[in-house]
Amino acid sequence: MSTVELNEGYYTSNHADNDGGAFWIGDGSTLTATTNQLNVFENSADGDGGAGYYEAGAAVTLHDVLGIDNTASGRGDLAFGADGTITDPDTQMLILDDSSCASQSVHAGPGNDEIEVDGSDTTFTTGGGRDVISGSITDALGDTFTDFGVSDLFILTSLGPAPAVTFDNSSPIQSQITFGGETGNITLQGNYIDKFFFAVSGITDLAEPVTVIGLADPFPILAEKVAVADTDPEEQGGVSMFLAYNNNFLISVRTEGAFTSTDNAVGYYVRTGENISDVTIFSTNAKNGGNDNVIGVDGILTPFIIEDGFVFADGLSGSETLTIDEDGNLLVNGEDSGQTLYHALDSLNPDDENRVQFGMSDSDNLRVGFEDGLNLGDRDFQDVIVDISLLAPI
Repeated sequence: MSTVELNEGYYTSNHADNDGGAFWIGDGSTLTATTNQLNVFENSADGDGGAGYYEAGAAVTLHDVLGIDNTASGRGDLAFGADGTITDPDTQMLILDDSSCASQSVHAGPGNDEIEVDGSDTTFTTGGGRDVISGSITDALGDTFTDFGVSDLFILTSLGPAPAVTFDNSSPIQSQITFGGETGNITLQGNYIDKFFFAVSGITDLAEPVTVIGLADPFPILAEKVAVADTDPEEQGGVSMFLAYNNNFLISVRTEGAFTSTDNAVGYYVRTGENISDVTIFSTNAKNGGNDNVIGVDGILTPFIIEDGFVFADGLSGSETLTIDEDGNLLVNGEDSGQTLYHALDSLNPDDENRVQFGMSDSDNLRVGFEDGLNLGDRDFQDVIVDISLLAPI
């Protein structure tokens, strides 16, 4: 039994045919890298163990940036020896390349992880946070994910046009993701019966077809003056990608199920990083509904409300230039409008509170419920309800 603690910037490699590679972590031994900024383990030869083989019962903990690469026929590298597991509490980049190993188990931690699939059948526990699983569709087939959630995303490339994606979430034990023209699937362990899966396609910066797969909660059942649990919309990566990877929407205000004593105006803008553009008010009073087709969106379409803004919005001629500053204030022709706005992003709200609930009403419709009023009002999030629906490509 042994304990190994790595120093910052640790690098080990094996470029020969030595069994065991750089080190061998046996049953009951521990390998820990608690403060590393960079850990790279590489094996480009045929030695069993690669950069570091560990047996069943070994405990391996790594942090921050981690690269693991086994490009030869060795029995397995650091991440994949025998039945052991790798635990990574705060990975920023986890690159796994070990198609020669038959059985792998990878445990990430609560950080926001970037995990690259490698073509071997691997069981991943992503461990919380906003995790992104990338690689090719072919390499992802056969993998299992034990805790894929609404904060996580698959971003998978394909050689040809992005294939059709099918979801089977009828089982309370596990769900399957399949791809047209491909043999095999991705398995998600757990009960996803009440969730909405969706897939959108696009093109990467390298002109590769890409398929983005996300998961979203259903829109909650709302009732007047019945408080609902607060959720952080910024943690719902699937919702963001539903908006970011589509370009044409119908945005509309629902009158059914909404109730408030205030006459709120409703608008939207396009958000790209910190930049906000195309600010538009499409309903001067949410009680009367309203809708707009938004075509050619380049960014994330984001709704907002103007609290008791009917008189203000109704008095606009339509020729004004509307902008929103870095603090979330509405400017008219460069001048502060003096209106109170509530946004989907907490940081733009005057009280820094979450003012929205997100959820899918079906696979092509995102629903957003707003809460108006001082101190979050009655927290029922049905003062204004906005639907954002996909339109067919123009």
